[in-house]
Amino acid sequence: MDRIPAIKKAGTQPIAAEMARIAALKSRADIAAHVAAEHRTGIDTNVLFGFDAEPDLDHSKRMKANPFAGGLGLPDRDYYTKTDAKSVEIRQRYLQHVAQSLRLFGGGPKQAKAGAVSVLAIETKLARATLTGVEQRDPYKLKNRFTREELIAFTPHFDWQTYWTDMNLPPFKDLNLGGTILAYLAWTRATANADLQPIDGLTPDQRFFVGMAQWGCGFERSEEKRVNATVNPHSPNEFRVNGVVSNIPDFGKAFGCREGQPMMRANACRVW
Repeated sequence: MDRIPAIKKAGTQPIAAEMARIAALKSRADIAAHVAAEHRTGIDTNVLFGFDAEPDLDHSKRMKANPFAGGLGLPDRDYYTKTDAKSVEIRQRYLQHVAQSLRLFGGGPKQAKAGAVSVLAIETKLARATLTGVEQRDPYKLKNRFTREELIAFTPHFDWQTYWTDMNLPPFKDLNLGGTILAYLAWTRATANADLQPIDGLTPDQRFFVGMAQWGCGFERSEEKRVNATVNPHSPNEFRVNGVVSNIPDFGKAFGCREGQPMMRANACRVW
């Protein structure tokens, strides 16, 4: 069904309430509360910055709160800092895109152009404060430990207390961490006394691995693959799935793969 006419007819009405909330922001506390709402509801988990929990690099069984750089409309910080002709062209086209978006919200041409320039300027400042892709692979550059009080003092212009309160952040607890192998071991122990039967032609072990692989299902356009090849440190999803299970002997056993076949490596990686 062609939904374009309906989308054009609706215009900005579907997001009118959200835009009104943004227009009503008057203080730092208002901005912090709005960012928390975006993060909490999943509308935009990267507005201004991101915030999650991840393993402590110095204590692998402990989790730590992790605010990280964000707020960029272009795929990577290098899109804002490179000076080659293609990068300059991309930024000019991005300015046009943002200006057009602002015009669609009812702004005049001059107002929309000025707004686009402001957006790019703000995002460029955020980009310059962001680690490069190479730097983000250096664990020593990622260890920037702050107490709550130190973070507030380091970034006094953001109302962290309002943000944390509105995020309803719970106390962090120690966690045991692991990947597919540990998940498989935990599953086999949890179901050791269960009478699991084949379903839809798949054995219980086969269903475990098929279920694990579901996160990587999808289709990427060639344009998206090119962007990911530039900015994403991870391999494409099919390799992140097949590359994992082809190194797990239990997967080969479950599906009857012989050593040396594409999905059962002869020299399997034993450390994951």
